[in-house]
Amino acid sequence: MASSARGILVKTGWLLAVAATLLAFRLLAGALTAHHLAQEARSELALLRAGQPLWRWTFTTTEDLVAGRAFGHADVQAVDDGLRITSRDGTPFDLGLPIARGLDLTHWPILHLDRRGKEPVTLSILWQAPGSATCASAPMTWRDAHLDLDLRAIDASAPGTERCALPANADMLRLRLTVTQGQELVLRTASLLAADPHALVPTPQDLVGSSARSSGMAVPIVRLPAAASAEQMLARRDEAVAWRPAAIVIADGTSLAGSPAGPMPSWLSWVGAVAYALALLVLSRRPRPALPTLLAGMLGPLVLIAGLQWGQRPSVPAVIALGAALAFVFRIQHKVAPPNWRWVGAWRSASWWWPLAMIPLALSVCLIWGHALEPVQLRRALVYLGWATLQQWLVLGFALGQLEKLLPAAWAVLAAGLLFALLHVPNGALMQLCFVAELAWAWCFTRQRALLPIALAHAACALLVGAGLIGDGLRSLEVSARFFL
Repeated sequence: MASSARGILVKTGWLLAVAATLLAFRLLAGALTAHHLAQEARSELALLRAGQPLWRWTFTTTEDLVAGRAFGHADVQAVDDGLRITSRDGTPFDLGLPIARGLDLTHWPILHLDRRGKEPVTLSILWQAPGSATCASAPMTWRDAHLDLDLRAIDASAPGTERCALPANADMLRLRLTVTQGQELVLRTASLLAADPHALVPTPQDLVGSSARSSGMAVPIVRLPAAASAEQMLARRDEAVAWRPAAIVIADGTSLAGSPAGPMPSWLSWVGAVAYALALLVLSRRPRPALPTLLAGMLGPLVLIAGLQWGQRPSVPAVIALGAALAFVFRIQHKVAPPNWRWVGAWRSASWWWPLAMIPLALSVCLIWGHALEPVQLRRALVYLGWATLQQWLVLGFALGQLEKLLPAAWAVLAAGLLFALLHVPNGALMQLCFVAELAWAWCFTRQRALLPIALAHAACALLVGAGLIGDGLRSLEVSARFFL
């Protein structure tokens, strides 16, 4: 009887731990998102107070242009001080400037351009507001290296209109250039300036007041409920910047006092990545206890993802740290301590197919709470299968084996689910889905020790969720800093 009561108590504690973890994921995601919005707000305020542009493009790689190329007969190549564009036949070509969240051309109407060389270039400016026709200026001659062009003074029109007004929210800005055949142009920077930038800075009363929805404010302060989820905060932010691209969006109760935190020095990132790689090299030479082995293999990926260091363009130190962690895990499993699992295993047994039961469950969730399934490209499906296999190899093939040496089986499964979910910070809803799914997959894995069916189930469920569930509840499948974009 005592043994039965103890078993019930342990199971109840395990279930309570699962429930508490699901709630903690929501709170963690909300706190990280609120912090991110506060950092963005402080950075924007600092730029405004210094009279610096909010929209600035520095051209260092081809990815700094829309689609990474010129639209037309021109070649683009990255050079030391910008992008070298060469006309192939002397016809006009367009360079699209990437826009993250709209451009306020009404309050920031001066386009500043910087290039190398003084050869005359024929230039037109194109812009477009959502749902409106494209506006194009009359061609003009760009002679000097620097150009400050007041868009209010140029002659621009769209089909069916006499003159285009500058929109308060433009989602397209292009440079249309014409140079002689074979001529090279090195584009360095572009930015949008205000005629009187200091007049746009919010007043101290605005910074401490309630949310502002005055249509005349260029930089309104929009405050969000502090208890909102990460998905709700970002959805409200998107609504606010669609109304005013320079809107400052923060969680209620957030202080805008103080200076924004600067980026981590590049040298520190390099030192951290190299030190981590060297430590892994030393640890991989002979068998180590389970805890230091687990920490060594998972520390790099967790710091990168949960530390919000994995952005749209991962840095070289981040890639080194991740690569070192994967190389360490590979060596541990294939040279130091061979694993007790197989890639395929006994596929004829019923337990081999248990992980795939999550696929119809994921489909049911999409059909009940989601929308019509969007088509998935075969290439994306194959890429995601590889990505899912890598994740499960890291979490189940490596981490779970170490956890089983430290914890009872049920708690090792819970810890593996926790690690898997933390690799999806700060996407709160996705963390919760991943945690629940990994609990089921880890339980299956402890019984049949085959990784392939779990990788297949993971990839299929993720593709289904991405095709049918992304919306109000699940913002995206992005993780780390990419989630905020």
